Amino acid sequence: MTNSVATRITEALLAYTGFKTQGEIARACGFNNPNMLSMIKSGRTKLPLKRIPALCRELGIRPEEMLLLAMTEEFRDPEANPLWIAFGGRMPDSEELRHLMSASG
Repeated sequence: MTNSVATRITEALLAYTGFKTQGEIARACGFNNPNMLSMIKSGRTKLPLKRIPALCRELGIRPEEMLLLAMTEEFRDPEANPLWIAFGGRMPDSEELRHLMSASG
């Protein structure tokens, strides 16, 4: 797994083979500022959790992977991370999250 949201988004944009510009992708994900992806890639701003599903659809990223990265960055103390709490004192892996997400959908 990639070690940061910024790195993962950068990798996904470099691998992107679609026809949208980075600004168009940002707008499709609900960002008002078309430069948001640049700001996230550079670490100037965090990826809002509510934008993860749309961004993952646009870039072909597994949402559970991005959620784990974002939650780990948001909650530096693992014991304060809602995923840690929900999984009984441990962080789930992306496969556990994918299973949970598919079971609820």
